[in-house]
Formats: sequence, C-alpha cells, structure tokens
Amino acid sequence: MSKQEQKSDDIEETSTDKLLEKIEQDKNFLKKSFVYAFVALVAIIALGIAWFVSNTRVTSTGVNVSAMDDNPFVLASVGGGISAENTYLKDDNKQNLFTDGKPTVYENYIDTSTGKQVSTKQTYYIGTNGLAWRLSEQKSFQPGATGKLEFYIIPKKNEVGKSSVEVTIDLEAYELSKNKDKAIKSEDEFLPDLVRGHILLFQSLDNTQGYSGWLYNTESKTNKMTVSAPKGGFQEGVPYKVTFYWIWPKYFRNYVYDARNTYGDLFANIENNTDYNTLLSFVNNNQNQLFYGGTTSSEINNQMTDEVLDQCNKYYNDADEYIGQKQCYIYIEASVQ
Repeated sequence: MSKQEQKSDDIEETSTDKLLEKIEQDKNFLKKSFVYAFVALVAIIALGIAWFVSNTRVTSTGVNVSAMDDNPFVLASVGGGISAENTYLKDDNKQNLFTDGKPTVYENYIDTSTGKQVSTKQTYYIGTNGLAWRLSEQKSFQPGATGKLEFYIIPKKNEVGKSSVEVTIDLEAYELSKNKDKAIKSEDEFLPDLVRGHILLFQSLDNTQGYSGWLYNTESKTNKMTVSAPKGGFQEGVPYKVTFYWIWPKYFRNYVYDARNTYGDLFANIENNTDYNTLLSFVNNNQNQLFYGGTTSSEINNQMTDEVLDQCNKYYNDADEYIGQKQCYIYIEASVQ
C-alpha cells in the first residue's frame, strides 16, 4: 500500500469532529511559525560584517582615540584576519581605524564561563585600543542565523582583589558612505533600533533549554555582562576567555513561544523564566525595535489571538526586509572596565 493510500485510509477512519479539530490545531500552530516567513528569508545582509575590540578607558575627541596608560588590562583576539574593517572602516585620511595587535603566544587560558584552565598553544593578537576582532571565518547576518563571539582579557598586573569586570558590547548599524569608500554610522531613522531589536545577545546557551542571560540594557541601548575571575582574582599575564552568543530570530514567534526543538524558539520553558519575562516586556514596550510599518495596541504574549499574531508577524518581517534592503554592516564593539 502506498503512503498516499495509507493516508486516505487514516482520514476515512477519523471522525469528522476529530478531523476538523486536528486541522484547526495544525492551522494555529503554523500561524505561529510560518506566516510571512517567506519575506524574512529574503532579508539578507549582503555586504558582510565589521567586527572589532577596543577598550573603554580611553579619551575621545572626534574620531581620534587614545588609550589610558593606567588601564590594568589589555584585550586580545584569536583567529584569522577578516577584510571588512580594513576595506571600509577608515578615518578621514583613508587610514585603517583598527590595528591587528601584537602577536603573542600563550600556552594556556582560563575560560570564564567554567572557571577552568585550558591548555592549548595559540597566538593572541593583543592591544589596548582599536584592536580588530579576529574571527575564524567571516559571518553574514540573516534571519535565523546564530553564532558566538569570543575575545580575551589579559591583566597587566595581578588583580587579586578584583574578582569581576564589566563588559559593554555596543551594537551599531553602519552603512557605506555616499562615495562607497568607507562605512559610517547609520543616520537612518529606523535602522539602528531595528538592528538592536532583531539581533539579540546572550551570555549563555544550552542547546536543549535555550538562551539565558539576555545582555541588553534598555536605558543605555547597549549590552552589558559581568565577567568573573576564578577564586583568587585576576592573575597577571593570563588570558581570560570571554564568550557571548548572538541570534537573529527567524520568526517573531521565537520571542514569544517555547517550541525550541521544533521551531527554534529562544527558550524551551517560559514558565517562571526571568529572561523570557524581561524580553517579553521589552517586546511590548519597544515595538519600534521589533516592527516596521505599524504596531499593535494589544498585549503580546503566548495567549494572544491569531489576529494580533498576524499583525506582529507582518510588522516583524517587514522590519527584516527593511534591514536587508539597507545592506548594512553590523558594527560590534566590546569594551572592558
């Protein structure tokens, strides 16, 4: 018997009421997933990404930045070089804004997410300011894309009494200048906020349970995380690895529901989940960072009506398309203090 014949027999044996109930359940589940999804799938950032690491304890005048001599840390990055920042991130004299850093070999590092020492010999590119972020490969953002970013904090002296530092991660939208010769901070009315609302940063990721430790600060519009040293404080000349995770949710439902294993929602369990509650509050109170072309006056939650969900899907995917049409660079700066 063919699969099609088997399916026909199954349908014939199902009562009309149960069949209608199943169709309605399937329809509602799909509405939470795929409505307008075809729009989001074509909203791809075409030009690439510019990444860099710098240190916050600096003084700044216009585009000129100089490091403070008394900073107790240097920063480092590991991996291959990428071309975006060398091609497009230039000053007014067409000089590169960022440096490759001083290559230095270390035999070990401490992973701040576990507190454990890892023995591996690798080359670190070190600097205090304007350090280009090295990656193993160039990434392109698009709806549904995920990844992680890593860099290292290296104390210049023993900081026995200092057990933690604050990392600020600034995320900006950049566009090519009129002459197409460099990337500049976008002055678009909508783009910067939409980028911050659609690209989320988290401190941790469990592949089964989902993301935790959402980093966004609504007041400063930056992402902040506290990085703790193992017992005894920071040690001089030891690299401390910092990792955080990024995701561009593919569907609006990913913010609201918890079918993680099926549809890639951010969380596998939303009951009494602090990160979920914080993010849902953000969605309701900052619709301009999620939606383009309209908003909803109704409460957004996992019990919202299909009509409200349809509105949210449309405006969210219109925003994806808007970001994609701009073909912008995503400019990420990690700073430590």
